[in-house]
Amino acid sequence: MSKFATLALSEGLFQSLKKINSKIGASALCPGFVTTNIIESERNRPESLATEKKSNFLMKQLASAVLKRGKKPSEIADRTIEGIQAGSFYILPHPVYDEMIKERYERILARTEPESIDIKATWLGTLLRKGEY
Repeated sequence: MSKFATLALSEGLFQSLKKINSKIGASALCPGFVTTNIIESERNRPESLATEKKSNFLMKQLASAVLKRGKKPSEIADRTIEGIQAGSFYILPHPVYDEMIKERYERILARTEPESIDIKATWLGTLLRKGEY
């Protein structure tokens, strides 16, 4: 299931639980980039599942640079606990995403095409060039 589908399913779960006055709730954590070694996960792949193509070196370098600017796992955990305790549904630890989310919904309401995924043209590429992320 995609992240987008998981978020939609979680939104439905939140409303369903609220409708029945459940004692439990639902929250959606959208952590953004977290300083982990996920980019090195290929080293753990069993040989029988290895792909013939090696990871693109430039993409790996970009991902590594982005992850280094991410939040620490402990900080994400703290924001998650705070959000759950506050009864928040959307837990968005990176305020840098607020503008991106706003722009996406403005494009939808304006009925324009989706934004390019080209990393050089995206908000992330801009932030990386400016050193803001």
